[in-house]
Amino acid sequence: MTEKKQDQDTLQRFIFEKQQVRGVLVHLNATYKAALENHEYNTITAKLTGEMLCVAALLASTIKFKGKLTLQAQGNGPLKVLLAQVNDLLQLRGLAIYEGKIKGNFKKLMGDGHLLININPDDAKERYQAITEISGESLASTIEHYFKQSEQLATRLWIFSTRTKVAGLLLQAMPGEAEDNHFWEHATTLAQTITASELLNLSNTTILHRLFHEEDVRLFEREPVCFCCNCSTEKMEMGLLQLGRAEAEDILKEEKVIKVTCDFCNRQYNFDQVDVARIFASGNVVSGDDLKQ
Repeated sequence: MTEKKQDQDTLQRFIFEKQQVRGVLVHLNATYKAALENHEYNTITAKLTGEMLCVAALLASTIKFKGKLTLQAQGNGPLKVLLAQVNDLLQLRGLAIYEGKIKGNFKKLMGDGHLLININPDDAKERYQAITEISGESLASTIEHYFKQSEQLATRLWIFSTRTKVAGLLLQAMPGEAEDNHFWEHATTLAQTITASELLNLSNTTILHRLFHEEDVRLFEREPVCFCCNCSTEKMEMGLLQLGRAEAEDILKEEKVIKVTCDFCNRQYNFDQVDVARIFASGNVVSGDDLKQ
């Protein structure tokens, strides 16, 4: 297997020895394909969905957590929602909701809106949520703005995508490091020379050598990234409980079967009259935690 193929569907961290700057490289191939295969997205929407998945993985690499990180852009433009979710195992899923003509860059398609970052730990009741306006022309520049304004962390991202693959590079100053650090300026100036062809098609070692061959870089082990949707019959049943028995029975009178489709993977779940009677049997109670996906 070539080195480039080994990098497919992986996340790989690196640091600059004796410097307070870290980095991450992400490549999505089969993961990206799996996230798109059940959706009929046009090329622009597909590429932006891939970029959202890539950014979610990059963000997850900068924090230590057990749970889920959700990145969601909402706006009043043709692209209404762009969402990606990743857990601590680097399992990804994402979706896009849009209407009308899709043409233009991220900012134009989203219009006026916000970017939300939610972290839901598995073992803690307290969740983290951050929100920032969609301020840049691209998703990458909006994320950079968020880190600068909300986290006071100098951060740069380079994200490139085609219809079949996505790759991303993140550089970030360590917490507490001044943004005017000379090495930070030096590293980001070098990284700025990366091209789409290089990031999408070269191996991580080759990329780092081309960009930082004069620096002492430590590259850590690859971590696998994959597509995974955690929808289930039980979660869809909880959704029906939230809908309510009266409305569920009204649907059954018209349709005979209630069809519920997962927004992420497009898997369809069917519930007939017997299923609905069982779901609403005495003792079934729905809670907020039950509905979380």
